[in-house]
Amino acid sequence: MKLVVITGTCGAGKSTVKDEIERHLDACQYVCIDTDEVGINWWDYAGTDYEHRYSDDCLKEALLYCVRPTRRLNNVFVRD
Repeated sequence: MKLVVITGTCGAGKSTVKDEIERHLDACQYVCIDTDEVGINWWDYAGTDYEHRYSDDCLKEALLYCVRPTRRLNNVFVRD
């Protein structure tokens, strides 16, 4: 299975792009997620000493979200 992670600023159309991609990809071979679905907010990173980790943290969360969907229910966070 291959993971497609869509990132972008708020209002850029990530959900629209995701919907279009999902229409064309085989659901048995691909999973598509936009970073809004992983629960990480850019404003929690903006202006901090760890602002540079935003993209990596989104990718980590997206991978775990897809591998273990119940993870969102448990509210467990990714650790370095």
